[in-house]
Amino acid sequence: MNETDRPRRKRTKGRPRLHPDESIGYLLRDTYRYFQRLLQARIGSCGITMGHWFFLRVLWEQDGLTQAELSKRAGIMTARTVAALNELQERGLVERRPHPSDKRKYNVFLTRQGRALERQLLPFAIEVNEMAAARLEPAEVDSLRCSLKVIREELRRRVEEERG
Repeated sequence: MNETDRPRRKRTKGRPRLHPDESIGYLLRDTYRYFQRLLQARIGSCGITMGHWFFLRVLWEQDGLTQAELSKRAGIMTARTVAALNELQERGLVERRPHPSDKRKYNVFLTRQGRALERQLLPFAIEVNEMAAARLEPAEVDSLRCSLKVIREELRRRVEEERG
């Protein structure tokens, strides 16, 4: 990347200015909105919302998490987690079981039906990812993923630092 490609922080009458197309955060948010719209259009045909998707995605990777751990990994507030899990449980996609050693906690497990959805829904996510990368070379996609992971880790570290 040369100097002309770097974001420029302009000043307008003494105020700092960062154009949305120069802001990593804005570009990520805007890109995510399109990802979400395309994915929701596909998974919605199976009656799954984006709120459900995040929890299913985590459980497909590691089943049997506590509600709190599931909420943390999905990046969704606990109150929303309870509502989404209630919906998933009513649909027969997950079940809650008492934690073996802590009566206050519940572990969340996929049912056979919830596990089977992975084969049906994951291809939609793959399709949307392929759409997003259609005009990039494989090396550019690898570089983008690597850069995003570095950015994510740096921001995670700073959030932890600020929490103290």
